[in-house]
Amino acid sequence: MSDFTTDRARTVVAPVDGTAEGERALELAAVAARRLDAALELFHVVRPMPPLTVDPPLVAPTADAESLMQARADALAHAREYLATLARRIGGRMTIHTRLEEGEPAPAIVARAREHDAELLVLPTHARGTLARALLGSVALPVAREAPVPVLLVPPGAPAHATESWPAYVVLATEGDASAERALAQVAALCAPGAQAAILTILDPMVALTERLPREVVDEPDGLAPRLRAAGLAVVAEEAAHGRPAHAITEVATEEGAELLALATHPRHGAGDRLIEGSVAAAVVHRAPCPVWLTHAG
Repeated sequence: MSDFTTDRARTVVAPVDGTAEGERALELAAVAARRLDAALELFHVVRPMPPLTVDPPLVAPTADAESLMQARADALAHAREYLATLARRIGGRMTIHTRLEEGEPAPAIVARAREHDAELLVLPTHARGTLARALLGSVALPVAREAPVPVLLVPPGAPAHATESWPAYVVLATEGDASAERALAQVAALCAPGAQAAILTILDPMVALTERLPREVVDEPDGLAPRLRAAGLAVVAEEAAHGRPAHAITEVATEEGAELLALATHPRHGAGDRLIEGSVAAAVVHRAPCPVWLTHAG
């Protein structure tokens, strides 16, 4: 997993799919690349052309091999020009690469992140209804589950324009697990200088509490708060919440005006006793009022 700390060449991978919805995350991707001192790669996946003969047929009976080859060549040429146009539009003081591949989007994106040992994947999530057609919307969560690197998911309601001060306030949700807190601390590298952080510990939802509980600040050497302070963040709040994890996390993020939510999820195996795991992360992304940074614990 990427740790934001090595001296190797760094890359932030931003998959795009040719739609305005799919490009919503590009400004945050550019900010993230500058923040992490990384190159930005615009990654586009073209689905393979259907076979000429299948049962039932997927192409018109009059289609022939030559016309399909020409259609493929046209699609690839259009995709190259699309990527070049996006690169020119972003510009700025950073290195921008483009990458074009043929295949199925989700596995191709995961494979590219693994091949690059990318610092970060940045993808938009889809909204129900009018945005449901966006290709990346349907693959964002599968990619987040399988990606070997942190993923920044940008919901439709996120601010349209990112600034260099983003994110000035981040909420980090944890259940107190040491491996998760080590992973969560990595998000500090993505935050603006002097950013504020709130740590929210999720309690057992069966505990009968009537309100969120304040926490005493405990400066444990390996704890999350000391790690964040060492990275330059101001830890302004530590509190605990009970109840349904996804609801509690998004409620706090909304109330406190978070510009970023950070979660570390646990692997599928043995997740039955975990409060923050894959299904909770999916529910948080669905409800989130701001971008969500996901990484895997352990």
